[in-house]
Amino acid sequence: MASRTRSIVLPSTGGTFKSTPLVSGTSVNQVKPWDTATRDSCVDDSGKKNQPFTVNHFYGVRSTITHTAIASGSLKELVNYIPTYFESYGGSVAHQTVPGVLPNSTLANMLVRAINPSNPVVDLPVFFAEFRDLPSLIRRSGNSLIKQLSGANLKVEFALKPLIGDLKKLYDFQDHFDKRMKVLYGLKSGPMLRKASLWNGSVRTAESSLYTTNSFPTQCNIQHQKVSTLTTRKDWGYGNVVPSVDYNRLLKSDADLRWATRRIVLGLTVDAATIWELTPWSWLIDWFSDVGTILQSQRSIVPCSYVDLRLCTTTRTEVQYKNTASNNIGLPEGVHQPLSVLVTKERRLAFPGILPSLNLPLLTGRQVGILSSLSVLRHR
Repeated sequence: MASRTRSIVLPSTGGTFKSTPLVSGTSVNQVKPWDTATRDSCVDDSGKKNQPFTVNHFYGVRSTITHTAIASGSLKELVNYIPTYFESYGGSVAHQTVPGVLPNSTLANMLVRAINPSNPVVDLPVFFAEFRDLPSLIRRSGNSLIKQLSGANLKVEFALKPLIGDLKKLYDFQDHFDKRMKVLYGLKSGPMLRKASLWNGSVRTAESSLYTTNSFPTQCNIQHQKVSTLTTRKDWGYGNVVPSVDYNRLLKSDADLRWATRRIVLGLTVDAATIWELTPWSWLIDWFSDVGTILQSQRSIVPCSYVDLRLCTTTRTEVQYKNTASNNIGLPEGVHQPLSVLVTKERRLAFPGILPSLNLPLLTGRQVGILSSLSVLRHR
C-alpha cells in the first residue's frame, strides 16, 4: 500500500472585539470568523497495521483574551478574542534538538534487554564484586586534599551508590519476584506483548523575539514577546516475546516456576553479560557503546525470541509568549501568556544490532566528575 497523509481541521471561534469612542471617532465591531487551521496531520501506510507512522498535533493554551479597558480614547472590549498570530498557534512551531538522543540501534538493543524475561533485577555475582573498579590508585591517592576528595568521589560512585541501589532492590525483592513470576506464567500460554520506557531528555531555550500578534483592525494592535521554547522527548518501545521452547515442559510445576523466577531476579547465573560487568573499566566503554546492553539482551535463563519490535517517540515542544506593554487596548504587560504547542508521535521499526555501535553522548555532570577524579588520581 502507498503512503498517505491525512489532516484534521478542528474549527474554533476567533472571538469578538469592540471599540467604542468615548467622544468621537469610528466604532468597530469585529466578529472573527471560524478558525479553520489544520490541527492534526498523520502520515502512514494505508491498509497496514503496526507499521511506521508520524502524527503531528498542534494546539494552543490560553490563546484567547477577555478584557475590558479604556485606552486610546475608546472603550475596548475583547471576548474570547484570539490574536491573529495565534490563530494558527504561533505559525510554525519547530522541535529543538534534544542533546544526548540515542541512535535507533542502541534503543532497539535497550528494548530487547528491557522486555527480556531473563533480565535480572539485581545481578548478585556482580553485586559481590562491586568494588572491581576501585583500582589501587584510589587506595594510594596521596595526601593532598584534592586527591583525597577525588578518591572519596570514586568510592561514592562505585561503591556506596551501587551498594545502596542494590540493597533497595533486594528490599523490594518480593515485589520484583511477583511481577516477574507473572510474566513467566503468562508466557506459558504463548507470546506476550511487553512495553518498556527507554530514554527521555529535554532542552529549554530562552527567547526574546518580539512579534506583532494582531494589527487588524488598527484599534486592536497587540505585541507579544517569545519567552522560551521547551522541547521534551520520550523514547519507548514494545514487542512480542515468543517462548523458544515449550514453557509448560520447561516450567512444569510451581516450584520450577519459582526457582526460575528467583534465578532471574537475582541474576544467579554466570554468562557473557556477567563476565563483561566484572571486566575492569567496562562501565567506561559502555558510556560510549552498547556492548553491555547487547550482552544483557541475550541472557536466556528462559529462552525467548522477539518479534514485531517497534520504537516509539513522543516529542513535545511548548513555545511560551507574553504580551508586552506595547498595545492600544489597555492590556497590562504579562497578562496574556499563551502557549503554542506541537506534539509529534512516531512509530518506527526496531532492528537490534548484533555488533556494538559507538556514540558520543553528552556526558552528565556525574560522568564528568568521575572522569575528573580519575584524571587527578592518575597524575599523582
